[in-house]
Amino acid sequence: MPAVAGVRGADPGRLPSIDTLRAIAVAGVVAFHAAAHHAPRTYVLHRLFRIYPAYWTALLAVTALRHNWPTTGEDWPFFALDLAALSHLNAHALLRFDVLGISWTLTVELVWYALAPLLVRAAGRREPAWGTLLVPFAALSCLWVWAAEQGWLDWFVSGFASAGLLPLPAAARFVFVTNQFPAHLALFVLGAALRTHEASLARVPALLLVACVVPLAGWPHTVDHWLGIRPSLVSGFGMAALMLLALRGSLPAFAAVGWIGRVSYPIFLVHVPIMQWIHGPLGLEGIASFAAALAGIVAASWALHRLVEEPGIRLGRRLGGARVSPRP
Repeated sequence: MPAVAGVRGADPGRLPSIDTLRAIAVAGVVAFHAAAHHAPRTYVLHRLFRIYPAYWTALLAVTALRHNWPTTGEDWPFFALDLAALSHLNAHALLRFDVLGISWTLTVELVWYALAPLLVRAAGRREPAWGTLLVPFAALSCLWVWAAEQGWLDWFVSGFASAGLLPLPAAARFVFVTNQFPAHLALFVLGAALRTHEASLARVPALLLVACVVPLAGWPHTVDHWLGIRPSLVSGFGMAALMLLALRGSLPAFAAVGWIGRVSYPIFLVHVPIMQWIHGPLGLEGIASFAAALAGIVAASWALHRLVEEPGIRLGRRLGGARVSPRP
């Protein structure tokens, strides 16, 4: 979901559909792995070595380049939260140390990773009833957003005072409270439902899926305005329809797209600081800015993928005793 302009560290240009699609895709992968390898030790090791080596490398590299290290003893707990990718739980940690501009989404993912094995066990090991679980989680997400917009949940995120955000403006409330992990959990359950009930959903006509993609994923803000809550699950259902089309092979396949998919996590980690550097210190604009940013992102993502991400995944699999190849 998009961050809001007016809050330092927010990204006003973020597309909500991108984060929604990422959540749904991640959920499907994790639900598959949690069901196939439900041993807690294996599951945890896979997730830790999948997420943290590349994240730490990118975070520490950009932190060093910007000289953004903790300067006082009081800073270290907040820096530790950022190292743990949990900075979205604290306003000061996010605004002070999130040099990548994306760590809030990792906080949401990590909460899902913690919940997924519990939900797999609760739903049943053979056929997780994610479709049934979607109902209470949809209610939870909608209720959270509505209550946050009323200002009833301002107590939830600490660090407001040290970040200079009291009294809490509307933009800060959206970034730090409304947009917290409970607002997104239904999207992850939706992704898990797609993955585990893919065979049943194959009967849904392709034309109906296309009809869902265009209005729901294309204009989510309009429908959110009608519903009176933001973020809502509207774009999620549109992206779910798009995901089903992709799973059926209905979308065109290109080699470049496949490569992007394999290095999507490194791209996700490095794209914001590289673009900020291109537009900031280098001062490039127009075509030159686009070309330089694209070259920098591709080069940095490839290096991070080959030198850190892939070795980390292999190490996690060896430690966890995995026998199957990980999905991207």
